[in-house]
Amino acid sequence: MQSFGGGARSGMELQTDPAELEEDRFAHRLAEHLGKAAHLNEFQSLVLIAAPRFLGSLRQEITPLVKTKIVGEMPKNLKAMGAAEIQKHLDDADFAGPEQ
Repeated sequence: MQSFGGGARSGMELQTDPAELEEDRFAHRLAEHLGKAAHLNEFQSLVLIAAPRFLGSLRQEITPLVKTKIVGEMPKNLKAMGAAEIQKHLDDADFAGPEQ
């Protein structure tokens, strides 16, 4: 007799970490917000600074218009750093936006 309940998981079943799923949802919402703001010309240039995984998720979601406004990226998680260390990373980066 064959059993259809419990047991091992199917190889096709996705095992997604809830935190990663929420991060992906946030990347999608942020990309939507950036897309609307770019369409309304609310910013001329954009620098993306985020943890590498989140930055990758965000890149997949942003629109071509937003991509044209990106002048720099920093794939770094800064949340555990103090203000002085964050400032050093920003000073060391070369984010040259459009001239005003």
